[in-house]
Amino acid sequence: MPLDVLLLDAAIAAASVLVLLGLLLLGVALRRRALVSVPGSFECSVRRRGRAWSSGIGRFGSHHVQWWGVISLRPGPRSTWARTDLEVVGRRAPSAEESVSLQPGDVVVRCTHRGACLELGMTSDAATGFISWLEAAPPGSPEGRPAL
Repeated sequence: MPLDVLLLDAAIAAASVLVLLGLLLLGVALRRRALVSVPGSFECSVRRRGRAWSSGIGRFGSHHVQWWGVISLRPGPRSTWARTDLEVVGRRAPSAEESVSLQPGDVVVRCTHRGACLELGMTSDAATGFISWLEAAPPGSPEGRPAL
């Protein structure tokens, strides 16, 4: 095959890869925008014991909080935590190492979920809302918790 045909084929292949990558990034951005636009949504990073921080979007429901990873095309939440299974054990400022993985101004809310350690990185306002959500339950529900 002549060199110019090979170069043309390589350019078409490279352009195709770039277009696919661009469509993938557009899909992730549109998904994130759709998630954030729903009332009760908030920026939230998650870290389970022994793992790295993962950025995402949390959303309050009446009996649970759902979490979607930011870099994903998955239509449903990656995690769902029932209010009855969560307990806040502390709130703290992120360490210097954690500050690299979290948003500026975030706080770390330390929780247990069914006995396992779960840490959530979020804004101070979101943390206050999260803790209030855990303490308050719908009328007639046994889920209310005493204040921290």
